[in-house]
Amino acid sequence: MNERIYSLNYTYGNLRYARGETGPAKSYYELAQRILEQDTPYHLLLSACDYKIAYLESSANNRNAAL
Repeated sequence: MNERIYSLNYTYGNLRYARGETGPAKSYYELAQRILEQDTPYHLLLSACDYKIAYLESSANNRNAAL
């Protein structure tokens, strides 16, 4: 069941990002990240969430948060 939940949150993050809504996109990526860290910490999608969050932080000139 949680696989669908983190996949949906990641997908919603992608949708929000495509619409230019970076704040909500980051929130969805972070939620997917938290679920993945608890359930399957070695899942490939976790690294994708990390990348997307770091990219959004870097785009917002939050370089320290991106690292």
